[in-house]
Amino acid sequence: HPNIVKYFETYEDDLFLHIVMEHIPGDNLFKMITNKVYVNFTERDIYEIMTCLLKSVLFLHHNNIVHRDIKPDNILFSLPGKYSSLKLIDFGLSIPRNAKRERYRVGTPYYMAPEMIKGKYCYESDMWSIGVIMYVLVTGHQPFRGKDQEKVFERISEGKYDVKLLNKQECSP
Repeated sequence: HPNIVKYFETYEDDLFLHIVMEHIPGDNLFKMITNKVYVNFTERDIYEIMTCLLKSVLFLHHNNIVHRDIKPDNILFSLPGKYSSLKLIDFGLSIPRNAKRERYRVGTPYYMAPEMIKGKYCYESDMWSIGVIMYVLVTGHQPFRGKDQEKVFERISEGKYDVKLLNKQECSP
C-alpha cells in the first residue's frame, strides 16, 4: 500500500536479524506536532493526514492485521510538507486478528484503547488510536492525561477526556 513502509528483505548474521525497508527521509508526525512550526494544522492538513492514515489501516484490516501501536511516532512523511506522502511504520507489535489472544498490555499508553489496557485487541483498537491522533491534531493536547500511567489508563477506561479543548476549536463564521 502506498501509505505503508515498503519491506524489501530480511537477513541474519551471527549477531543480528536485519530488516531492510524503504528509506523515509521526512519527519515523523510526533516531531511535527511538537515542533512550533507545525503546531496549528489546518482542517485541510488534518483531512489529508487522516485520509492517508485511514486508508493504510483499512488495507491492514482487510489483510487481517491489527497494528496495535498506531501513534504519531510511527507515522512518517517521505516528502517534507506533503501529507499525502504519509507512511505507517513499525509493525513490531502487529498481529493477525485471529492469532492467539495475549493477556498483557502492548502499545503506547496515551494511544491505547480501553480493551488493550486489559490485554485484548481488535480492529477497533487501531481505530481508537487514530481517534486519539485526530484529537491531538485538532487540539494540540492529549485527550487522556494523568500524573502517572495508571491515572492515564483510568481516564481511558472511563472515557474521561477534556471536552472543553474541542469546544475551543469551533469554526469562525
